[in-house]
Amino acid sequence: MEVGMEAPLANVGDYSTRLKSMTGGDGLFSMSFSRYDIIPDKAYKELQLTN
Repeated sequence: MEVGMEAPLANVGDYSTRLKSMTGGDGLFSMSFSRYDIIPDKAYKELQLTN
């Protein structure tokens, strides 16, 4: 079964580990670049604070 969905890269950092845990090691996934998008204001402000 193949399901397509989009998620920000920052939100999928531990997805592989969580998927393996949920599926007993049998789950598979792949990622591919979709597009650049405008960063939300909150995240932009947080980035400004780190510089």
